Amino acid sequence: MEGYSFKKYTNNNNKMWLCYLLHTPLGMPYATTYIGATVDLDRRLRQHNGEIAGGARSTSARQGEWEIAACVRGFLDQARACSFEARWKRLARGKKGVAAKIEVARSLIQAVKHGENHDLVLIHSSVMEI
Repeated sequence: MEGYSFKKYTNNNNKMWLCYLLHTPLGMPYATTYIGATVDLDRRLRQHNGEIAGGARSTSARQGEWEIAACVRGFLDQARACSFEARWKRLARGKKGVAAKIEVARSLIQAVKHGENHDLVLIHSSVMEI
């Protein structure tokens, strides 16, 4: 996602949690995705890409290739972010392509807004077709 920064959506001072969708370059034959939650998206991406220690085991085989496709910000605490992350992963399982997984997040946001009164915002790359 050259030219687009998600850094402004990370706020370490008040620990605002967010969920994110990563993808490997879209033109690759075996492009993959990863969904996670964090308070520091920049640091977490660096971990997934092997620049600093940490990162998920499932992303370690493709270090240096991960890019941010989308994030959902506005979670009040870790529990709510992790709950959303788990639902997003479950509902996105079997969906092909980044756009389909972003649509899953969009529908989850609508369900959460009606049920839990969150102020969640979906941010995605304008480069991608949704």
